[in-house]
Amino acid sequence: MNRAQEQNIVVIARAPGKIILSGEHSVVYGRPALALAINRFAETTITCQPGYGIWFEFPNDKLKHITTMRGLQELKTLIAKRYRKFTVGKYQIKDVIHSPLELIQYAFIYLVENLFLLIKGGLKIQVETTLPIGCGMGASAAVILSLIHALVNYCGRTLTIDKYLYFGREIENLQHGRSSGLDLFLSLHGGCYFFVAGDANKRNLPSIPFVLVNTGKPKTSTGECVEVVAKHLQNSIIADEFSQVAVAMDLAVQQNDLEKIKQCVR
Repeated sequence: MNRAQEQNIVVIARAPGKIILSGEHSVVYGRPALALAINRFAETTITCQPGYGIWFEFPNDKLKHITTMRGLQELKTLIAKRYRKFTVGKYQIKDVIHSPLELIQYAFIYLVENLFLLIKGGLKIQVETTLPIGCGMGASAAVILSLIHALVNYCGRTLTIDKYLYFGREIENLQHGRSSGLDLFLSLHGGCYFFVAGDANKRNLPSIPFVLVNTGKPKTSTGECVEVVAKHLQNSIIADEFSQVAVAMDLAVQQNDLEKIKQCVR
């Protein structure tokens, strides 16, 4: 048993969300994108609990559930089957993960098994976020990374940045179908980056003030959009137009040229 479990220490970890200024969806196929981390976060709190139950709480959606390690293993097997059906076209991506709580539970047992973490006794895992869910602001990546960081610290372990990205992407694929890794990268590193052909090029944070406006939850999820985009974008001239706009937006932001930024948005 590690120090956190011995002394009933509370472990708290948080990770930021992101916005993509240009290149949404096309970045999945190696096209350029300009994006930055924001000051909205997902936060995971892990505490010891008496007994052997594993408590999960997601206050944002008023979700809570108590289960066991065996129950989590069964859920992981079920979700893996759903994902296999998605990969062969029998399921849509929305059929793989049914709620944020399922994503958190899957992530937990996936990490326990793949990192060979020793969990003795009960746990309470609470995940909450100031990021709107399903609005393209990287809530899933932030939730996953905050959970990874809290759990490995609770168990007295450390991970390299590459491992955070690897495990995060493996989990996020079940939510989005095909993760570009952009959300995870920004949540890990913070700041502003221009992504092109798999490379992340650091940019100065724009001095132009940006205002976040929540226009509501879309009718389709990021994962569903990725499915449709995959059928049309990869070999389309539209992909080249996406790239041109992203490059122009990158230059306009570097130059703090508000008029050019407006033109790119339009």
